[in-house]
Amino acid sequence: MASEKHLKGCFTDDRDDALACRFFYWGHLEGKRYDICLTQLSKEFFISETVIGQRLMQRQDFLKQLRLKNTTRKELQRKYPFFSWN
Repeated sequence: MASEKHLKGCFTDDRDDALACRFFYWGHLEGKRYDICLTQLSKEFFISETVIGQRLMQRQDFLKQLRLKNTTRKELQRKYPFFSWN
């Protein structure tokens, strides 16, 4: 039972990084409004818009790095090839 408890949430950081990258894609590269981004991300990640907003707040530094580096679609696609970046 202890090992199951240890595994709970072990992929949360990876998921939140992917979530931030998708938010960057939809909001910055595709120019979608914040509310539209949240709706799309909710469909992609199967979590509520409220949770997405909270997670993105915790990833502000990561999002800032994406903007400062002028991250491209191609770079995002290399990192997460299983998403559609078209």
